Amino acid sequence: MTGLRDAIAVDYMWRDGAVYWSDLTGGRIYEARVNSTAAAAAASRGVVVVVGGLEAPDGLACDWVARKLYWADSETDRIEVANVDGTCRRVLYWRDIHQPRAIVLDPPRG
Repeated sequence: MTGLRDAIAVDYMWRDGAVYWSDLTGGRIYEARVNSTAAAAAASRGVVVVVGGLEAPDGLACDWVARKLYWADSETDRIEVANVDGTCRRVLYWRDIHQPRAIVLDPPRG
């Protein structure tokens, strides 16, 4: 990857050959396809899938079963979810959470 500044969290969606990461500087979540020659130029920089309302997306996890991205934002004190393309974004938890920095999923067990 080129142009990475403050990438902090990363996860991989094996079935899609997609790597997702969060960037603190831009407050965004990106995607890059690993095995796609057609998207090689775009993959060198990544495609933005989540933007806006992110301040410190420190934790990121992929749910490869439901095809969702989950992230923890330590500045907004929220845990959020969206489809892997960034649509249908929702805040899951925002009460009684103080600086969440990581998130782990177990998709086969729900």
